[in-house]
Amino acid sequence: MGKKWFSLLLVGLLTLPLLLGCGSGGASDVDIDLSRMNPNMRYAEITQVSQDPAKYVGKTARLVGYFRPYPDGDKNGTYTTGRIALEMPDQAGCCAAVVEFVLKDPEGTKLPAVGTEVTVVGVLETYTQDGIVRCQFTDATMKKSSH
Repeated sequence: MGKKWFSLLLVGLLTLPLLLGCGSGGASDVDIDLSRMNPNMRYAEITQVSQDPAKYVGKTARLVGYFRPYPDGDKNGTYTTGRIALEMPDQAGCCAAVVEFVLKDPEGTKLPAVGTEVTVVGVLETYTQDGIVRCQFTDATMKKSSH
């Protein structure tokens, strides 16, 4: 019985920081903070968001990934103003989730070079395109990552 209780206590202690958040005390400005997770956890969490978006709609998230302009869909090499993509690879680099963001202030946001690591904060919404429900983070802000 002693080993079982010790194992449960250890698991509880190891998951406590995930449940409480990793911020420096006090309330956080986000509901979901993926910026402090390792790449595999970020990839897994954003995959969960895309599979069950209703559970996350209206929540504010902070994500870290690599900046990509968002193509406008007409395949002529132009990009949609104010919409960006965030590429979030897993640890091995074999898989990557790409997340859509709509910038809060597209004219006032200086876009970094493609591939720059950035932190983006936005509110999850869904929209339907060609009969498919898609996720995007709106009212988003972006800055270069500090790590």
